Amino acid sequence: MIIPPASAVLLPEFRDRLLDPEARRNFKQSMVMERAERLSVCYAAFEHINRKAKVVLIGLTPGEQQALRANKAVAEQLSAGASDQEALEAAKVFASFSGPMRANLVALLDSIGLPEKVGIESTDQLFGERSDLCHFTSALRYPVFVDNKNYSGSPSILKHPMLKRMVDDHLAKELKQIDGNAWYIPLGRESAQALGYLTAKGVIPEARILDGLPHPSGANAERIAYFLGQKERGSLSGKTNPDTLDKAKLKLMEKLGKDSFMDRNKTEKVINKDSQQVLSFKKREADGKRSTEKVMPTQIESGIIDSVRKSNMAALDGSPKRHELEVRFKGVGREESLYINRKSYWRKDQLKITLRPGLSESVSEEILRSGCATPIILKGEQRETYSSNFTAFNNRKDAKGSKNEHFGHAWLVSIGDDFTKLGEFLKILSSRK
Repeated sequence: MIIPPASAVLLPEFRDRLLDPEARRNFKQSMVMERAERLSVCYAAFEHINRKAKVVLIGLTPGEQQALRANKAVAEQLSAGASDQEALEAAKVFASFSGPMRANLVALLDSIGLPEKVGIESTDQLFGERSDLCHFTSALRYPVFVDNKNYSGSPSILKHPMLKRMVDDHLAKELKQIDGNAWYIPLGRESAQALGYLTAKGVIPEARILDGLPHPSGANAERIAYFLGQKERGSLSGKTNPDTLDKAKLKLMEKLGKDSFMDRNKTEKVINKDSQQVLSFKKREADGKRSTEKVMPTQIESGIIDSVRKSNMAALDGSPKRHELEVRFKGVGREESLYINRKSYWRKDQLKITLRPGLSESVSEEILRSGCATPIILKGEQRETYSSNFTAFNNRKDAKGSKNEHFGHAWLVSIGDDFTKLGEFLKILSSRK
């Protein structure tokens, strides 16, 4: 059993085991660092510190799959001749916040205005070409297991001697090495409490902590959807407290210096006072767009049609009472269609646009990078929207469960006076070769 010195790099100690595929697969037995009652701490290659980071994302502790990915990545780097530090850096970025959790996290961080504060277009870039701006870490640096299963917050970090010591010995010394102008973003209650503890000790300033985001896990789908303005207050279950989320979002935006106000009863979203791209509730009334209208107002549909034409696409004629407006365009080796919802969302200055699943997956990274739209997430995955009107998708036979309708992936695009975001979204689709 290895009890590490405070903030030491232990890669040399575990090098041979990392390079052994069998030992790597069984790291919960072969790389145990410390045990206490039902708890065990195992080694994983999460020791790189990005001292120049402007954003610090703090999770709870690396999970088993995350640790396996990191250890495999560092082994591959070492086998290819990389130095210890090069291997650790590559492994940490590779294994941090992957899958649906990353998409949720990007949407949440973009929604509070973080990209503007660090000079990027979308926080999706922090996981790619601008990973130099981000430090990925955990309240508990090394993976912790309870009865050989992923630790999920019980016992509480600050109430367990071994776990609290990990915060003091590793997280505190780690954060002291990072640029004082970084933003610290805890993901989850235990991580937030650990940062509060370090704030009280003078390790980091409270003013730089962005606390209050819903955890990006798929299990938090409803809270995430409400925070992003994708679900209305009246449709929430009793498990979600909208007032708490509203207060948290307002506090986060105030810390980031985003001049904003919130009125969920009228707009169902946070509106930036200075933005010319977002219509206020009063202006919508002045334009004759009453929330009781059942069909999309003419001025909005005209703006959509104009954006469609500028993108060399074609909007199909149809009844104005039809639920979706179909737009056709030339895709890669095939004719494509998208569907814009006419019945809802426009009341909140948004458009719900549904794409064929394969097309959506092929452009999702570029869309997230541009910041022109956000995916509608349901249970950790991009929401599949079903409708008999999506005939161009012709995928009814692939519908899940008892559903017998065509389906696609849904995106939300904010609209304003100039429909800029819609234009960017359509340009990404029309420029694919």
